[in-house]
Amino acid sequence: LKPDHALAMFCGYCGARLKEDSNFCGKCGTKVKKMPEELKWEEEEGGCDLEIIFETNKNVDIVVFSTPNGMGEGTTVCDRRLTLEDAEAGFVFSYKAASAGFYTLISTVVIGEKDVAAGSKTVKIKLERRTGKGYEPELMYRWSDEIEDKMFGTEDLCNVDTNALNTPAFCGETQGHRFTTLEEVVAFLQELERQSANAHLYFLDADNSIPVVLFTKTDLSEAKDLDSALTVMRKDGHLTIMYQAQIHGNEPASGEGALAVAEILAKDEVYLEKLDVALAPCVNRYGAEHFSRFGDTHKLNLNRDGLCLRSQIVRKLHWLYGRLMPEVFIDGHELAGRVSFVEKSERGYYLNHLDDIRIICVNNLNQGRGVFADAEKILCKTIVGLQRQGFRTFFYKLSCDNTTSCGYARLRNSYTFLIESNGINLGKQHFARRVLSQREAVLSILRQASDKADTIRRTVKDAREQMIFMGGRDAGENRFVLKHQASQESGIDVLRPSYDFFGRPVGNPGKMDRAYNIDTCIRSRLRPAAYLLPKGVEGTTEAAEILAANGAAYYELKNGAKVRAIQYSVSKDGILIGDEQTVIFEEGAYVFPMNQEGANVIAASLEPDVDDTVESKGSFVQAGILKKTESGDYPLYRCQDMRMLRLSGKQRDN
Repeated sequence: LKPDHALAMFCGYCGARLKEDSNFCGKCGTKVKKMPEELKWEEEEGGCDLEIIFETNKNVDIVVFSTPNGMGEGTTVCDRRLTLEDAEAGFVFSYKAASAGFYTLISTVVIGEKDVAAGSKTVKIKLERRTGKGYEPELMYRWSDEIEDKMFGTEDLCNVDTNALNTPAFCGETQGHRFTTLEEVVAFLQELERQSANAHLYFLDADNSIPVVLFTKTDLSEAKDLDSALTVMRKDGHLTIMYQAQIHGNEPASGEGALAVAEILAKDEVYLEKLDVALAPCVNRYGAEHFSRFGDTHKLNLNRDGLCLRSQIVRKLHWLYGRLMPEVFIDGHELAGRVSFVEKSERGYYLNHLDDIRIICVNNLNQGRGVFADAEKILCKTIVGLQRQGFRTFFYKLSCDNTTSCGYARLRNSYTFLIESNGINLGKQHFARRVLSQREAVLSILRQASDKADTIRRTVKDAREQMIFMGGRDAGENRFVLKHQASQESGIDVLRPSYDFFGRPVGNPGKMDRAYNIDTCIRSRLRPAAYLLPKGVEGTTEAAEILAANGAAYYELKNGAKVRAIQYSVSKDGILIGDEQTVIFEEGAYVFPMNQEGANVIAASLEPDVDDTVESKGSFVQAGILKKTESGDYPLYRCQDMRMLRLSGKQRDN
């Protein structure tokens, strides 16, 4: 893919056409580097047989793939040599190199004009030995040397303090691709606590494996534990932020980025004039230590456990959420660029984009009015700011999955931001750029949240109060959305050029990609006044306990109570809601009224057929907690009028 420079010029930031004599964009006002109107992809004429010589140790096994990212069927290399037929300049392939005790490497190779002229190319492979001490990957991916050298440094970043990375990964005695350990995280946070009167370190668990730091100017010296500290902090009237990272253990830049933010919060009191921040930088110790996406040996994805609470870690995180009731929620992750960036045209493979970081706040139509619209403004301003700093930035993919950490926060009407740097399977390659992108994204959100703290508090307060108010009314429009979709009628354009594997722009350097958000309800159901779970039936007590742990309050009915209710059942066409009838609950029932702040969590858990979370088994029916009885019904009822319930016992207030 050979670039051919033309004369017309465009703004490298927003894509607008530039005046010939101007170095500033008339549309966005940014000082820009001019880029050509079109970089044509020209095929080189003719190919040749090209010998690839692998220079490496004897005990290294090498497999070559015709794709640039190790995908597809591979060819084993014998005698360290391989011949490529009809190879041309720009031809791309990849290899996998493995040896016992070393990191397995998948790397991209691009053929240059000099290689074609010489008739051969030498590929040097130097595998690094694994430490065997945990907190490190087994497999790593590397882009072509040209991409790695040109596209992932920190020299081209603007207004980014690249020398301020003082977290353990950059200051400690690191070995190979071993990342920051929990012990190093705790020691780092303890030092911040020692240095700053505004940093207070606690733990969510008895084993001290889930550190949480409260950053606040409020005096917490009298607080004996985390619970009492949260009680004191919530009374200061500040906007509350909950920021968690590395719920997936193999996404280390998210956790290191959180530590970088922690250092700034400990030193810069400006952020804390209007904000209180609860930061959990490494919530998945098992995943981090075993470098796994999962949270235990059973491969439980903690970021799909937000409703069923199979994990004690997620239970504790949701306890923290419930005690904080944050107006803003931030979740740090990393994505796998080696799969999502690569595309193929008739001229061969290329990189359709090369994002450093993607951010999203998703519009869940079950949220209260104003929450998403205001959060989206913060999101867009963050993306604009990151691009001006030199980061390649775009929106992350849409998901209304209620079982994720962000999905749970949206159900409870927080401004919710998901941050994904490009890092899965990259080891420590361009780790500084990844961590900086996380740090700068979060700081942008915090600055904007501080600037509009009063507006955010009011918007979230109104949304939560509206949830309670509407739950006690009969309203035909008060519905719970079971399936969302983006209509793609309108979107937001962001500069997102394509590259060849030499790191050169190809096609239109002013190429804009359009991102859409959720705006359409595909299927919904009228919210009931309350849900009822009969006692004495398998799964109902467990379901009630899970909902209580997720912040839902409930009542209990006495034995033999009679209620006009509707039962859920199943038919060949799916979930069936029957006719209202008098139901006798012989052993009593748990009653979850919908006039409470947690109404969305209740509906997401108890509506059997929530399409947004089918893959994650979000509802209790999908997860198998509430099972179908022999009659084909579920032990689950809905009541349309709270006045028809004869309640007894004491309300569980969570």
